[in-house]
Amino acid sequence: MDVKYKDMLRMQRPESHRQRMALSDRAKIFSPFAALRGYEKMIQSKEQMRVNRRYLSEEEGDAINRKLIALKRGDRISVTGFHADPGSDGSGGMAEGMYQTISGVVSKLDTDAGMMWIDGIGISIESISRIDYGQK
Repeated sequence: MDVKYKDMLRMQRPESHRQRMALSDRAKIFSPFAALRGYEKMIQSKEQMRVNRRYLSEEEGDAINRKLIALKRGDRISVTGFHADPGSDGSGGMAEGMYQTISGVVSKLDTDAGMMWIDGIGISIESISRIDYGQK
């Protein structure tokens, strides 16, 4: 044994003056990280199924127009609309995309501009395929 460290063998272990980390915070240290940024989002975008837009019949369009006329600010609704998404390669054209449903409170309705806002999210009235009242 080396003589110059012999006195350290009988010493007490030094104590830290820092506060110990909570176990719930300590677990965050070992959580996985994303080595490839945006990879998960790219995979999800590939998984989303793009469909062709279904155009409404005259009766369906009239029913939506009646509901739009009856709408007022503060109404709780659920709107399903078509979002054009030609895809990353652009081969789909504007007729290809996906249907999205947004639920919330009507914050603004501007029929002249052809737009409505649900909880601050703008929706083109032209893209609406379904309106339901009283949705969560």
